[in-house]
Amino acid sequence: MYFRLWTLAPDLSTYQLFQSGRATIRTNHPEALAVYETAVGGFVGNTAWGLLQELGPTLERGGDGTTELKFLETAELETRQFIRGSAWVWRHRRPNLLLDYFSLADDLDHSWLGLVSPEVPGHDPLVAVRINAMRSRGWALVDRRLAALRALARESNALLLVGGDHGMRATWRFFHVNTVLRQAGLLAADGSGRPDLSRTRAISSNGYYVNVNRVERKGGIVPPDRADRVADSVIQVLRAARGPDGAPVVTGIWRPEPEDTMGVGGPSGGDVYFGLAPGYYYSSALNDSVSTTRAPAGSHGFPSIERDMHTVLCAIGPGVGGRRLSTARVIDGAPTVSAWLGIPAPADARGVSLLEVMKARLDQLRFPKVER
Repeated sequence: MYFRLWTLAPDLSTYQLFQSGRATIRTNHPEALAVYETAVGGFVGNTAWGLLQELGPTLERGGDGTTELKFLETAELETRQFIRGSAWVWRHRRPNLLLDYFSLADDLDHSWLGLVSPEVPGHDPLVAVRINAMRSRGWALVDRRLAALRALARESNALLLVGGDHGMRATWRFFHVNTVLRQAGLLAADGSGRPDLSRTRAISSNGYYVNVNRVERKGGIVPPDRADRVADSVIQVLRAARGPDGAPVVTGIWRPEPEDTMGVGGPSGGDVYFGLAPGYYYSSALNDSVSTTRAPAGSHGFPSIERDMHTVLCAIGPGVGGRRLSTARVIDGAPTVSAWLGIPAPADARGVSLLEVMKARLDQLRFPKVER
């Protein structure tokens, strides 16, 4: 663990002490764990972004930036520990493949994207400028983390492939999907206001999608021959949902298909998926209203085909030219790395290797003609 004493009253009556979360490290090389922890100093998985409003007055609430600088100190700690950990594993374990991750970019935009996006109601341009300066300092740490990984890759003439999890969108309202289902009679609540599965035909466990409460599920009541009819009813009520301005809240609806390319459905997935209008975020809470306000934030989890959910897939290494490919998907990452290692792609991989096109000479590539 790490501790940081930020404030201490002269008479010792009050103080503000930050303690990093303790992460459990699991390994099938127990003999290396003690050496790793001694050399690296432990693993710090996240910043204090969940505590940002508790650290003091924030800029949007009249603060002077001290609170944001405290948060960035925790971002520096996370960055340092990730860099130390990756370097130790790379240099001391000499892996053929290092699969790594970094959560800081996610933390930064969850915290600040909603406060710097001009489409958010109540947007304050002057506050946004000050927050963006803090956000830029955080993204500089992301750059530093990436630079450290590039340096490691150069040591062994290795390929570095970087992929994102998702994009990010500014949100300022919740859409309570279970409230919509309850109002339509598809979901029933018990005396404490919680869903009563014995009288519920459709429910959303997480807000992102809706499940038909089939008899195959624990507590389910819908028989197989009525499941599609219930799903059709869910689609109908979602399409009819309206926000305070009278505009539709749901912008698109998807049912899992055998040849689906979005990756939805499956044994632990949903029966009905849906996209939301700008500003809305998913909620599974049972509320009196279909929609309620929330503090401006950055959010993800929307359909992957929506443009602001698109992310990146980048590669640098021996023979990889500096150019943009016409099409690249995150699911192409595993087959590309497999081709680099000279091993078969994972059996359940759904992407394709981009290695050959990445290594092709520029004069072998065909670029579309640009009309001037």
